[in-house]
Amino acid sequence: MRELTVSRPVSILLTAFFCAALSIIYLPILVMIIFSFNSGRYQTLPFREPTFEWYVNLVADSSFVDSFFTSLFMASLASIAATALGFLAAYAFSKAKIPFYSFFFGLILSPLVIPIILIGIGMRLQIVSVGIEPALWLVLVGQTLYVLPSIFGCLSLTSNIVSKSLNVFCLGYVFSAQDLVFNKYLQKDLN
Repeated sequence: MRELTVSRPVSILLTAFFCAALSIIYLPILVMIIFSFNSGRYQTLPFREPTFEWYVNLVADSSFVDSFFTSLFMASLASIAATALGFLAAYAFSKAKIPFYSFFFGLILSPLVIPIILIGIGMRLQIVSVGIEPALWLVLVGQTLYVLPSIFGCLSLTSNIVSKSLNVFCLGYVFSAQDLVFNKYLQKDLN
């Protein structure tokens, strides 16, 4: 495998672009965190005085705390479900001899390029049009379905290692099962 080499000016330019992209993404979040310690009603300069009032009010709000733990619970369940389903799909996809493998792989990963807000609105409209009332189990299904392609993609990229190790693991079970069945029939013949 060839190593990619770039000239020094290109390396400096790429580094500057990377730093600019990171600052565009994370600078507004950092500014909001800094302004959250301002005691003023509006977040403007100059600061009035530092305070933790907003955070105290946030933690004191029981509906926020309940929503936070519900979200944490749903995210945990969705992650576990998506990992299990993604593993099974990636393992089956790596074992099957599928024509147009690359096309179907791209098709499975295509939801990742669609913004989640569009997927959420589309799922909500579809669910309401069918007549199902919104509920937490639908949130779980929606989050699982949204995360599933990324899990599938990650596990498919490592499918060679996974399938080789699972082949050895599964063959041990196959041989054990065959041995048990053989011993069972052998004992019947002896009696």
